[in-house]
Amino acid sequence: MALGAQPRDALWLVVRQGLGLTLLGAAVGAFGAFALGRTLSSLLYGVSSGDTLAFAAAVILATVTALAACARFRRRAASIDPLQGLLGGLRQA
Repeated sequence: MALGAQPRDALWLVVRQGLGLTLLGAAVGAFGAFALGRTLSSLLYGVSSGDTLAFAAAVILATVTALAACARFRRRAASIDPLQGLLGGLRQA
């Protein structure tokens, strides 16, 4: 915002980056859970490896949680003073 971006641009940047990481993590996690579920179903009696409802519920819950976290930080990103953001970044370097 210090370089002329609008608050909505900063909000969209935070949400877009958070959503991208969330979807990547959901895809990798679902693949890993499916692969591990198949292995466990061959070792344990009565364990189903393809419970799509459980997989879908877990992915949806993780996505909603990540979007809630992004919403919290997007509010913070929009409310910060651009000069403080620049000076804060210089102090950490």
